[in-house]
Amino acid sequence: MVEMNKNDMNMLMWKDKVGSLGYFSNSITKSTAVNFGWYYQRDLNFLYEILGGLEVGDVVLHDQKKGMKFKKQNDNCFLSVNNQQQIELNKTDMKEFIISLILIMEDILPLGSVVDLKKEYFTNEILKSKAEKVRMIITHRFLSKDGADIYFPYAGVVYPTGMLGRGEVLYFTPGLIEAVIYRGFEDIQEVAYVSQMKREYILEKNMISCGFVHKEKVEAFMGNGR
Repeated sequence: MVEMNKNDMNMLMWKDKVGSLGYFSNSITKSTAVNFGWYYQRDLNFLYEILGGLEVGDVVLHDQKKGMKFKKQNDNCFLSVNNQQQIELNKTDMKEFIISLILIMEDILPLGSVVDLKKEYFTNEILKSKAEKVRMIITHRFLSKDGADIYFPYAGVVYPTGMLGRGEVLYFTPGLIEAVIYRGFEDIQEVAYVSQMKREYILEKNMISCGFVHKEKVEAFMGNGR
């Protein structure tokens, strides 16, 4: 029941997001873009492959299970759905389209979840030296500040000690999670809250996760405090 409500809410948000994207000028392309979201409500690996493909030269990528094909030629990008429907965008718009879909469909873990983070991404020597794994308890979500156009999906404290040193919490994104050790409590109220926050941040304020912006922008955001 929880999973069903989550998928329904995500698809409603995705439909609204597609409607707000100015480069889908007619009902046919909008319908194709919305339908594309149905295929990626859980497994987002191909979407991340597309993001990687956008940063190289000409490329062709396939998702054989879902019948999807992505092609990039110069600045032109083509995304075909089962070799029938096609989305054609320039590189900048395709990147926005794919990131928007990831942000809406990506699973947000409940408070109290325990995760292992990818240790190689951290420069904090205290975190690196204390244990083999950087294991965190999620204590905060959807962290931003007034006037900002970016946010962190998560913040947490080190398990089992809490934060060591001066740090209050450690901020991170879904892309830094290596493994989910324990999933926190989740009910209809939780699903409604996450849906509300996604709608506010991604649709209404057009914000983007720190996982998809340049390092310098994240550092400036962190340096100015929350």
